[in-house]
Amino acid sequence: MIRANKNIILLFLFSLLALASTSFAQHVSVPIDLQVKLLPKILSLDKNFDKTQGGKKVRIGIIYDGSLRNSVKTKNEVFKESKENQLKLKNSDIVFVGIDLSNIESLDDVLLNNNLYAVFILPLRGYDISSISKICRSNKIISFTSVPEFISQGVSVSFDIVNEKIKISINLQAAKAEGANFSSHLLKIANVIENDTF
Repeated sequence: MIRANKNIILLFLFSLLALASTSFAQHVSVPIDLQVKLLPKILSLDKNFDKTQGGKKVRIGIIYDGSLRNSVKTKNEVFKESKENQLKLKNSDIVFVGIDLSNIESLDDVLLNNNLYAVFILPLRGYDISSISKICRSNKIISFTSVPEFISQGVSVSFDIVNEKIKISINLQAAKAEGANFSSHLLKIANVIENDTF
């Protein structure tokens, strides 16, 4: 049964990759609706999920910059997509929490107080991404981003379009440091980066 569920999830991931290659070939980044759909699918392949989140609502922080128009626009698209779709992770409801870096004093406190399982880092300007990654590691919060460059600064998972297809990149050392244990099925279809320099 578990193997069948994994096969269904992987088939879904492949379907999204194919959809992007046919429908969104001209975009330089992955459309936000696909990114939002990919988040729970990838998190469902974290073998540590049931140990830490079983039976709870899954809270995912959306990290954005309220002073940056593109960042706010992307944040609004994330919440719009979440309202239009009943997103779940292994039968647990997903709740998105907006985190505006331009309006907080301590990201560490905000992440801790919101009891987050993961964060999704949107386009930012003028912020030290490696510091955000360090906070995620210290709080065992899995980090995602739509900005491919951020993965070299310690973010665990990024989305990009390469050769007209979605590329999921996983910084394996960062993911492990954040408490994730992604299945071999996911690692086989992802671009795995062995980066322990963060």
